[in-house]
Amino acid sequence: MSDDLALAAIVLLIAAMPASLAFLLLADVVKLEGPGRKRRWIRITLWLAAVPLSVPLFYSLWGAAGAAHLEPLCQAYATPEFRRETPTPRELLQLRTSRVTHHSNFWFEVSMDRYQVIDRRYGTVIAVADELWIDAGRARHYCGVISGPLPTAASGKADEKLEQFLRRVAQGKSRA
Repeated sequence: MSDDLALAAIVLLIAAMPASLAFLLLADVVKLEGPGRKRRWIRITLWLAAVPLSVPLFYSLWGAAGAAHLEPLCQAYATPEFRRETPTPRELLQLRTSRVTHHSNFWFEVSMDRYQVIDRRYGTVIAVADELWIDAGRARHYCGVISGPLPTAASGKADEKLEQFLRRVAQGKSRA
């Protein structure tokens, strides 16, 4: 995420240099009498240019704040919980999925899919894993059993990752 912000800052600087030179050239072309009028014209024009540019900046900062907000939750929920470490035949395992909103406020909505692996013989939950995502403005960030332990802008391949999780449960291993 910090790499994206650094790249955005570099692009903004590279774009700002020619734009500022063009703006100063335009200010010289427009003949306004007196230094006060010219300064006032430049100041008003800069404010008018800053207002539309502030909207994308606001949305990008909102998305970055969402990723930062999600990171502690990733630390808490991204690691699967194994409640039994003895091997279980794969055909006796059933995956139950539920979707809940973890919490919601004006700025963010954090949702999660909870995956419970159930031993069909006894009906007991033998492993639990979560996939979380946060909606922050236009941005969505993921983490969990599918996407990995750190917030990312793209979700992983769910079927493949869940099958790996089920294989680990069937082998009775809590670590890969």
